[in-house]
Amino acid sequence: MERSGTHIRLTAKEFGLLEYLMRNTGRVLSKTMIAEHVWDELLEKGADLDTRPFGLEPQRILRLEKGHVIVGQDTDSESNLHEAAMPWLVKNDKEFEFVGKWATQQIHDRGLKWMLVGFESPSGAIPVEGGQVVVDGKSSGRVTSVRHSQELGKVIGLAIVPIDLAVDGGTFDVRVDGQNVQMKVHLGAFFDPAGERLKA
Repeated sequence: MERSGTHIRLTAKEFGLLEYLMRNTGRVLSKTMIAEHVWDELLEKGADLDTRPFGLEPQRILRLEKGHVIVGQDTDSESNLHEAAMPWLVKNDKEFEFVGKWATQQIHDRGLKWMLVGFESPSGAIPVEGGQVVVDGKSSGRVTSVRHSQELGKVIGLAIVPIDLAVDGGTFDVRVDGQNVQMKVHLGAFFDPAGERLKA
């Protein structure tokens, strides 16, 4: 392509978009219309690769099924690696000093107070994210993530609970619509815990 005597090289995407604009000369095209065209082109060109839409919500559910943490969603400024169920990241036995070594050692030595755990909702009730974990009528933790998993056929989530409730198969209550609703603790991945599907 040339403009004012200057040769301009276009990528295939740029050329496709220019072609779309030229085929619609004299027509007002909104950003939405252009975005829909680009979307349709991507799906059409990738059809032989079985290209399919994949949005943020499915990604959030998939990571929850594997028990993966979103930093800032399932953790906050008070979180630490031990209580966020990520002790495998802490290597205090290293000979050299590193940022945070003293703090992680102090937390380990004092003993854990909280733990981020997975949970299932046996009743199917879906608590809100930020919903309160209730122990003896008092707020004692919170739900950090929750979704209905179509793959598993149940409501699953992550919650910060007192350490004594962080027992696989144990239960705790969450406030849902003004009522205490029992949740069941599930430690580890909800889906493919051994990673067999990943390795297949």
